[in-house]
Amino acid sequence: MDEVGVFEHCIGAGRLEGWFCSSSYDNEKTGWGHLESDSFEGHLFFHLQRSPSLRGVRYFRRDPVAFEVVEFNGRCEAVKLLLPSKEQNEEVWKVEPREVLGQTVEGRLSCSWQLVKAQNWGFVVSDFFKGTVFWHVVDNPEMVDLEFSQDDVVEFELYINTTRGDQVRARKMKFLRAAVKDPVAEKAEESSQRRLEKKHRWLVNWRKGPPPDWICKGCSYPNFGRNKTCKVCGHPRPPREEWPPEEEEELREDWRVLALLQPLGRHPPSP
Repeated sequence: MDEVGVFEHCIGAGRLEGWFCSSSYDNEKTGWGHLESDSFEGHLFFHLQRSPSLRGVRYFRRDPVAFEVVEFNGRCEAVKLLLPSKEQNEEVWKVEPREVLGQTVEGRLSCSWQLVKAQNWGFVVSDFFKGTVFWHVVDNPEMVDLEFSQDDVVEFELYINTTRGDQVRARKMKFLRAAVKDPVAEKAEESSQRRLEKKHRWLVNWRKGPPPDWICKGCSYPNFGRNKTCKVCGHPRPPREEWPPEEEEELREDWRVLALLQPLGRHPPSP
């Protein structure tokens, strides 16, 4: 599995927790370092340029850290690194979510629409309360068909879900506006989106067998599937997205055999 495949489930999953593989002394000399976490296997790269809050901060190997994962230039990286002490300082003045029950507040989405579509739920954060709050598409029908990004701004109401052990949840969620992103994060998200779309196209058109025979679009010459370019004019083979499904190809082959046998008075073998 490639590097992106190892960390793919962490992209857009919100803030994760892990620990440093080296000290601030070593990372300051190189300008970069690595993290480990229970959320994935292996080492995740980070660059201090994309985590300015670490500049001048002293930490040691195995010290805990919170971070987010993005894909940048085909490589997964940890960004927005934050030490627990800094997180606590940001949260100290905020109230518990239960103290704003029934109120409509503004907040930010913690994951992208692709992740929510796959699991039917997500989390939101807000400047009005501590931590994160769970939300489900059943309680927020307006979010079902929307394509949103992490950190996009929404408004919602907090309530108690008694069927889940008095859990605080968000409902009546409405999209307000897209998040203002820095160029690096926006480029990383676009790259991640293109990779996911490419992977989806490959899965849709995946074949167990070899490439199908094809007719050249340039000169109409019939080519074997193994030919990457036309034997006559050099026109490239159609891309995988244009290949017919294997079931259709097998049916076409059955008709071809039947057409060859009928003039000879033979019958095709029974399956």
